[in-house]
Amino acid sequence: EGFVPLAAENTGVPEWYADSPLVVTYPVCGRHDTDRAEPNKLYPYANALPHLNKIAEEAASRLLVVLMQWESTAPWAPPYMWPPFAKDGDDGEALFRDFIAVLHEHSHAFGVYCSGTGFTIKSNLNGYSALERFEKDKLGEEMCTAPDGSLPYSKICTDQRQGYDMCISRMFTKRTLCDEAQKIASSGADYIQVLDQNHGGTPYFCYNKKHAHPPVPGAWQIDEMKTLLSEMKKAVGDKVLLGCESAAAESYLPYLRLSDNRFNLNLHCARPVPLYAYLYHEYVNNFSGNAVNTHLMLDIHRSPDSFFMRLAYSFIAGDLLTLVIDENGDIVWNWGLKTFDYLPDRERTLAFVKCATAFRRGYAKKFLYSGKMVRPCAVECEKIPMYKHFFPDYAVDYPSVFTSAWLSADGERAQFLANYLARPTEVTIDLSETRGAVLFEPDGTVGKMLPAEKCRLSLAAGEILALRLL
Repeated sequence: EGFVPLAAENTGVPEWYADSPLVVTYPVCGRHDTDRAEPNKLYPYANALPHLNKIAEEAASRLLVVLMQWESTAPWAPPYMWPPFAKDGDDGEALFRDFIAVLHEHSHAFGVYCSGTGFTIKSNLNGYSALERFEKDKLGEEMCTAPDGSLPYSKICTDQRQGYDMCISRMFTKRTLCDEAQKIASSGADYIQVLDQNHGGTPYFCYNKKHAHPPVPGAWQIDEMKTLLSEMKKAVGDKVLLGCESAAAESYLPYLRLSDNRFNLNLHCARPVPLYAYLYHEYVNNFSGNAVNTHLMLDIHRSPDSFFMRLAYSFIAGDLLTLVIDENGDIVWNWGLKTFDYLPDRERTLAFVKCATAFRRGYAKKFLYSGKMVRPCAVECEKIPMYKHFFPDYAVDYPSVFTSAWLSADGERAQFLANYLARPTEVTIDLSETRGAVLFEPDGTVGKMLPAEKCRLSLAAGEILALRLL
């Protein structure tokens, strides 16, 4: 159901989805995820426009602006989010809608992060509390219970909130989430990450013997989540995309068409590989996400190239690139950063994004938007050490050039190579199993021919190469 390759689908996704927007995300309140939820310099919402316009111009990219900590209740405090945050005396809904309208005038798209199937009793970031509503409406009956029938506290985002998890089988859960999503969609939003905190769109376990489901985890959870997402799609309309934290599980792909693919969460233990794209990319695109807390995994001072490594990885994985900005409009390493005295090189960042966007909107579109990932020709290159906080004396080596290969719907095969270093580098690519390759520019201009043998290629700083494999 719904597994239609993007290359064959004309009406299932909005126009901007195929135009490879650059995702720009930032909080409206606070400076990071455990800050007190006071408005920052990007409130009122229109205050962000000069920063966004500058990024769009410098990167030559359309934008998908995705707000964090924008809720009137409390940041990351599900399920109640609407209306948007406003200072006393301000019409928050009007400011919100006007901001979206201006973005649309500039052909940009707009979205928000939400917070999934939790129920917040109390926010740790401001004075918000839903305890009175919880007790008055006896909402404990709607929550997930432990095997012994007790009501355990949610383990999700406990720095920000205290509360429980709603059972996905309950009508209250479905009605509440659909109502909130419909309110957001009515503002003009194009994207709702409605299941942030539900990794892959997965609902939480419930053992409640009084609910209309077996009192153990099982397939019923998938069926109930699919019912919720189907109803939610009806509530928000066909042109509003939904997503989740991490990449959508296979069962939810028809409904969650754009998600925060947080490959960076694996950096603390291993080198990520684009397995998800290998399996599902021809059906769904994701974005590289807000990269929460990457600075706690990789030592950004000892490994400044780690930021650009993540951009290059996202590009070869077929994900939309993402930038997180602070209240001054500066590009920061990731969401969750607590200090802002050391930042990535802005000029270098936007130059790479500009090049990547040109490829994704030009020659590479039929591969990186709607193609199928296939086995690449082997590439040899130098290794770059990246240092971790967990093991300060041990560096993990990453290739200086990331690569991936793709098969388009019309049968063409291409391979892309991305140098994320601030200096030139060389690679050897083994084309002996092909009939050779042809280099292409982002606009489709044909370059030189490469023979069917091992070839040595030079890549300038931040350069991307595209090879059509023959």
